[in-house]
Parts: sequence; C-alpha cells; structure tokens
Amino acid sequence: MNQSPNATDKKCPFLRRSCIGPPGVRLAVVLTSSLLYVAAFFLLRTIMDEGATSLSIVPVCLAGWLFGLRGGLAGAGVTVLLNVALLQATGGIGWTLMQEGAATGIVALFLIGPVVGIMSDLAERLQEELEERARTERALRKRTDQMEALHDISMRITSHLDLDALLQDVVEQGCQLLDVHAGSLHLFEEDDNRLHIAVSYGYSKDHTGSCLAPGEGIAGWAFSSGWLVTVDDYSRWEGRSASWEDEGIRSSISAPLRRDKATIGTLTFDRMHGACSNQCDFSEQERWMVDLFANVAAMAIAKADLVAKLRRYADQLEERVAERTTEVNAQMARMEAVLNSVADGIVVTDADDGITMTNPVARDWLRQAEAHEVDLRATIQALSSQSGQHPAESLSLPGLDLALHATPITGAESGQGKAVVTMQDVTHLRAMERARAQFITNTSHNLRTPIATIKMLAQLMERQPDSWRGHWAPMTEEIEHLSDLIEGVLEIARLDATRQEVYFSPVELNLIVEQMAISYEERCAETGLDLVWHPSSATPIVKAAPRDLNKVLRKLMDNALQYTDGGQIVVSVDVGERPPSGVESQAGQLEGAWARITVTDTGWGISEEEQDQVFDRFFRGEKARSMQVSGTGLGLAVAQQIAGLHGGRITVESEVDQGSTFTIWLPLAEQRTGVDAGQ
Repeated sequence: MNQSPNATDKKCPFLRRSCIGPPGVRLAVVLTSSLLYVAAFFLLRTIMDEGATSLSIVPVCLAGWLFGLRGGLAGAGVTVLLNVALLQATGGIGWTLMQEGAATGIVALFLIGPVVGIMSDLAERLQEELEERARTERALRKRTDQMEALHDISMRITSHLDLDALLQDVVEQGCQLLDVHAGSLHLFEEDDNRLHIAVSYGYSKDHTGSCLAPGEGIAGWAFSSGWLVTVDDYSRWEGRSASWEDEGIRSSISAPLRRDKATIGTLTFDRMHGACSNQCDFSEQERWMVDLFANVAAMAIAKADLVAKLRRYADQLEERVAERTTEVNAQMARMEAVLNSVADGIVVTDADDGITMTNPVARDWLRQAEAHEVDLRATIQALSSQSGQHPAESLSLPGLDLALHATPITGAESGQGKAVVTMQDVTHLRAMERARAQFITNTSHNLRTPIATIKMLAQLMERQPDSWRGHWAPMTEEIEHLSDLIEGVLEIARLDATRQEVYFSPVELNLIVEQMAISYEERCAETGLDLVWHPSSATPIVKAAPRDLNKVLRKLMDNALQYTDGGQIVVSVDVGERPPSGVESQAGQLEGAWARITVTDTGWGISEEEQDQVFDRFFRGEKARSMQVSGTGLGLAVAQQIAGLHGGRITVESEVDQGSTFTIWLPLAEQRTGVDAGQ
C-alpha cells in the first residue's frame, strides 16, 4: 500500500532524507560519509602534526554524517554543538579535543560535506526513478492481467455451442472482468421491432423476457446509435428506462453487439449504489475492454446461433441431399437452356474482369464487333470493373444499337464470377426515339406555319375590314389545312395507343375495294382521270378491321388524285405468294399466301432517293413543296401504320414522270373460287 509524503515527515521530522528510499541506500550513504571523514581527519593530522587524540574522530564523523544527510549550515551547527558537549564532559582534556575536533570538523565541513550532499541528492533521484518504474510496472502488470483475463474469457465463451448457456456465461464473465455487480444482454427481434432481455444477472429482480423499444434506456440508445454508451450518473440521466428505476444503478455502460453490418443486440453492465467504494465511473480502459468484449461476444453468439441452426437442419439436409442434387442439376440445365434462348446477350466475368462465359447471342455480337473493329470486349471489361455501381453503357455497331448493363454477382465465392453484363438490342428503341423527336419537331413546324398564316390574315382583316372577303378564302384554306394536320396527328396518336386493341373480322377484299372505287368515280371524272377497277378472279379474304382498311384505301386514292394531272388510276386485287421484304407470316395465314391491293397512277412519280422516305411522318416530296401542293405529309405514314397493325405492309414502285404503284400486302386468311363467292 503506497503512503503519502506527509506520513513520512511525521515519522522522521528531522532526518527527512534518511527516511526516503530503501534501508540499503541509506546505509550506503552513512558508511560512505563516515569513511570519508575518517580519512580526512587522518590526513589533516598528518599535515598539522598535532597530537590530538583519536577521540575527536567521533564528533567529526557525527558532524559529517549529519551534514551529508541534511546539508548546508545545519551540518556545521550540529558539529559545533557536539564539540561543546564533548568539552563539558572531558574538562581540560576535552578543550584540547574540542579545539582539534572543531578545526578538523570545520575543514571536513567545507571539503567533504558537498561531496556527501551530492551523493545524497543522487540517491534521492534514484529512489524517485525506482518508484516511477515500479508504478509503471504495476500498471503494465494490471493491463497484462486484464488482457489475459479477457483472452481467457474470450476463449471460454467462444467454445460454447449452446446458445442459452453462452448468453448467460457472456454476462457473468463480463461482470467478473469489469468487477461490477450486475449486467444484462438484449437481443433484437425483427417480428415486433423490440429489444428482448435474454439474460438478467445480479439485479434485485429478474428482468428476463421484458422488452425495450430501440432508443429506450441505455441499451436501446446503444442499439439505435450503434456506439458504446456510458452514463456516469444514471439516476440523473433523462434517458433512463422506467423499468430500471428501482435497481439503484449508479453508473452504466452499454455496447452494441454487431454481426456483419447489422446490430443484433446490446451488452450492458451496471455499478450499483453502495456496491462501489472509490471508482464508480467506468474508466477509459474499461470502456475499451467492454467494446472489445462485446465484439468477441457478438462473434460467439453468431457462431452458437449458426451451430444451433445447423443442428436443426442437419437431419433434413441429409435426407434431401440426393433429391436436391437432382433438382440443382435440372435447374442448371434449364438455366443453361434459358441463357441460350434469350434474345439478350449475357456475359459473365471473373475477378480480373476477364470474360468466362457467354451465351450464343453475346458470342455472335462479339464476333460482329471484332469484324467491324469495335472493341466490345474492352467495354464489357470496363463495366465489370465498376459493377458495384451498376454502370450502363451504349454501343453502336453497323445496323445494331446495344445497351449494356453490369451487375455484381453477390454472395459468390472466389472463382464463381465477379459480374454479369447484359447486352440488349435497342435498335428499334433508338429508332423510335429518333422518330419521336423528329415527329415532335415536324409537328411543331407544321402547326406553326398555318397558325402564323391565320394570325396574319386575321390581323389584315382587322386592319382592312372593308376587304375582309379577299382574306376569307385563304384563311379558310389554312384552317382546313390545320384541321387536316390535327386530325392526322390525332390519328397517329390513336394508332399508337390502340396498337394492341384492334379487333379483326373476315373481310372480302373484292367487295370493300369495289365499294371504295365506286365512291371515287365522280371525283376522278371531275379531274379528267379514268378509274379502272380489276377485281380478283378468286375472292381473297383477310382478317382486318374494315373501317381502318377502308381508311388506308382512301389515303392511297387521295394521294393518287392529288399528284396525277391526267391519265388514269388503276385499282386491282389479286393474290401473291411472295411476301415483301421485312414482313413475316402471321398466325392463321395460309402458308405462303398474301393478298395484294394495288393502286397505280400515271402522275408525277417519286424519285428513287425519296421512295424510302415517303412513309415517314410529315415527309413531302421536293416537287410538292416547290409547287405548294396542299398536304400534311401524314397520309402515307398513317396508311403504313394501319397496314402494320394488320400484319402487312405497303410498298411503292415509282418512276419520275411515269407514275407510281402502291401495293398493300395483307396476310391471306382464306380464298374462295368464283362459285364459292357466288354462294
């Protein structure tokens, strides 16, 4: 037990330095100083050659001893006092001894005293260093003992395989390690989102089974924050739980139990009022130990929990292993079949971002990219290296637009792959995006022109009210043009919205085309055109929406009338066995059979460069624009879209100044002979 300096001074009020340090050091100082004074005395006797007796050695040695231990004038004073006492005791002889002893003591005082004082100071400093080293050794020994105890406890709790016994032992061993009276362990239950007390140890009542909400009490606060929480004065802490009010807790510490990145519970230790004498607050060393102990306990709990689960399922897994193996093999076979059948390209990369597996589509696109000197492989590797961020990239090949997306393979062991890179053909989507952008641009432009014209004419009519009749006809024409344009845009929007809602029924082409041709006879006659109608010898029947099909026919007839100045228009129906390029056979279609409706005129014709654009929305030929022929540029686009909804297509063959031939190809569902048609 360490003593304070005040206690030492009370025991040795005069010779304070002689009480500092171990007895061996004090004895060495005394003996050394005495020997030095004896040697000094004989040396002086030889020099002075006086016959004083050796009795003067005694006061000299005593004076030197006192001076060496006390230092300064105190030693000299004591020397004089001792010699006076000697004179009184010996009478005349003592005077001689006093003279000789005083002279010798004074000489020794100034010659030898400083040397002995320095030695005494060195001894004192040595003693202080020894005491500091002893304190450091005690602290290191205590830290070592705590670490060894923590290691032993960790080894003990991690050896548990039974979860309930482990939880109890964790709390008890933690209390023993920290020298505290009580502790508890809370586990979080996701079912009710609350902390349940699994172990309650050392409290006045058993709290096992009670619950805390996250954020309630010190345990709930440690769970919510995920940090070590310490409360030095629990009774004054505002966040204390009401269920622990009567326990008399003085100070408390709680650490979260973490498994992976989740907090599974808390570990709490408490010091009680009256159970702690000097140190009630938890020191920095104890907080560090609690945090470390909680991490070890969490690992042990995870291990025990895993063992418990393995024990519960061991028997079932053993019985189902053969069955499961068969199922896995079947799933792998099906997965491989799916990968080989999907329309998207799939690539699997390894830890070094190298390509380890591809499906047939991906292999084909990789070959195409190499053939066109496009580094698709490097793009895949770059995406794989950033797969954790789910990167995406677009890549264009001749006639092919690809959208690439990388996803990391989570939960896979080393060697099973790092990322999956999917490649999707988005050529049609890119085309639709471009068409949509062009459509918006064209619509805005085409709407702006008639609106500006109408606005201008209205302003002229306002400024010149007397001549409004001269502006009325062009305004009416622009209004009609704007109305037709709006109708065309609405028609395209309707077709886009009802792409999957068109209802078909059997339609006799000869009948519907003949009715349309009859309705156009008068208009053709007014423009000086001959209308020729050639029905099919057999009656072709298609699945179509009659109203929409009639709209297609009328748009082709309107187009022929508008761009034909003289000559004739020939409308015919027949059956062909060779479908146009880009049209696939439909379900319910007669094998290799197509119905054809042809509208041929002798009009302006279409140049070869413009033939690929005549079905684009808002497209108008150069000649039509230069001659300011009225039109919206939507008629053929609408007709082509309706034909597509019927599983068909419209093709054009034309020569400038010779005329054009538009052919509607429709899947033939049935055809009847003349007798059948008559019946």
